[in-house]
Amino acid sequence: MLADLVDVAVALGLGSETELSAAQVQRAPGLLASATALFQAEAGRRFVPGTYVQRMRVGVGGRLRLVETPVAGVESVVDDDGGLVAFSRDGAWLRVDRHLAGSFVTVTYSGGEIPASVRSAVANMVARALVFTDPETINLSSHEVSSGPFRERKQFSDWADRFGNATGGGGMFLSDDDKALARSFRWPAAGLVVMEP
Repeated sequence: MLADLVDVAVALGLGSETELSAAQVQRAPGLLASATALFQAEAGRRFVPGTYVQRMRVGVGGRLRLVETPVAGVESVVDDDGGLVAFSRDGAWLRVDRHLAGSFVTVTYSGGEIPASVRSAVANMVARALVFTDPETINLSSHEVSSGPFRERKQFSDWADRFGNATGGGGMFLSDDDKALARSFRWPAAGLVVMEP
């Protein structure tokens, strides 16, 4: 998971996770799992430190960029015939024989970390879901009341309206800011192909 109960308590402005209610503690693990999955899908990467096995297309000049940064080490690069491929590494970039450009290789490497901004965003997603359980109170952007002839007008942001209507409140969603942050971690290179089992 990209955040934990301590992060959720901070997002809610509490002193510690012990101040979370029993209901919040019960709901939080499922919400953390949902928020993590949504954020990872939008970012196109997992962030979690570990070992990754990814099948990737070799780019022009024999270059590859590994997705889960920072890269701690590369164990192997193997072609589709099972042969080991010689490589050199510069940070998250690998260079193999330029004649392999356009072909696929499988890279086994270790890397990944959870940036503080990602941890905070995921915790805030969970905090919103724990606090905003009534679709009528989710991100009310303006509220007008008139006494005659009895007029009331409420305006919600687009994402809040979808959130309330789709789930009845209390569900998980990415706000526009969450989406922008997640997309900032995507590698912008065109033609990058990464496949994982």
